[in-house]
Amino acid sequence: MQNPSFLKPKDTIHLIAPSGIVDSNSIENAIKWIEENDFEPKMGIHLVDNFYRFSATDEHRLSDLQNALDAQDTKAIWCIRGGYGMTRILDKINWDKFIKNPKWLIGFSDITAIHLKTNQLGVKSMHGFMPVQFKYWLENDDEVEFLKTEIANQKRLENIQIRQSTQSFFDAITGKSYQINSISNKNNKIGQTKAQIIGGNLSMIINSLATPTEIKTDNKILFLEEVGENLYAVDRMLGQLYRAGKLKNLKGIVVGSFSGSKQTIEQFGSSVEEMILDLTKEYNYPIAFDFPIGHTAQNETVICGANVIFEANEEGGVLKFSQNPV
Repeated sequence: MQNPSFLKPKDTIHLIAPSGIVDSNSIENAIKWIEENDFEPKMGIHLVDNFYRFSATDEHRLSDLQNALDAQDTKAIWCIRGGYGMTRILDKINWDKFIKNPKWLIGFSDITAIHLKTNQLGVKSMHGFMPVQFKYWLENDDEVEFLKTEIANQKRLENIQIRQSTQSFFDAITGKSYQINSISNKNNKIGQTKAQIIGGNLSMIINSLATPTEIKTDNKILFLEEVGENLYAVDRMLGQLYRAGKLKNLKGIVVGSFSGSKQTIEQFGSSVEEMILDLTKEYNYPIAFDFPIGHTAQNETVICGANVIFEANEEGGVLKFSQNPV
């Protein structure tokens, strides 16, 4: 896999909105973070056109993305948010200049679609923190002192988690070696492996099946996350992965957050952990749950296409990313 250049001081980060509508606060916070970390911001032309549920029309979102991919001075392309819209423009992208001068593509959720494409092209990308998540960031404790204790404590926890997310992001883009740890889970399937990692949002992975960018999972570690899907829908999607043979020849599964479901385990009858363990019971590879990856304040960066060391045990799981910034 080709490794885009890691970022150095004064390198340019190009902000785009290839999917859903964005707000000015996300853009302002992104620019602030970029400048505070000694990088140079560059912005797409159509970030806030606001076309129905999209940031702009398909034509204008494609134009901003294409310009960022082609730009000689850009070292990273940071998607402000996901939502919906990437697959409407994905097959219209010209990759010729990007392949000759690759740069880091960064984002998650709907952005999973472009990670699967760059993986096919043999270029690494980053599934991680996006500017829309700065909503969890607190400048000081005064912002929560008027809230009820339980809510205030949750806000403080999210503030800690978002800072961990941005640190993981900074380490990844600057070429530092780092690791992602999960909490203890009795359902973890113990083991250790080293392989290329690929994955992202479960709905987007399912959406890739039988398309030109269908996910390739053989001999890879698969990571998954999801948001806002009821358990029956998650069960159906996981079952489709199994039926499509995508769970058969894996080296391991890393399970991130599955948040925002309106259906309880009592209502459906099984948890996400139970679904995955049932579908993979005939296979012998490590599985670890509760990784800080997904639609939560703690969303640490996974370098798609990287060869990683993955360990799973009852005390938790770990993903180790070894990098060389030179």
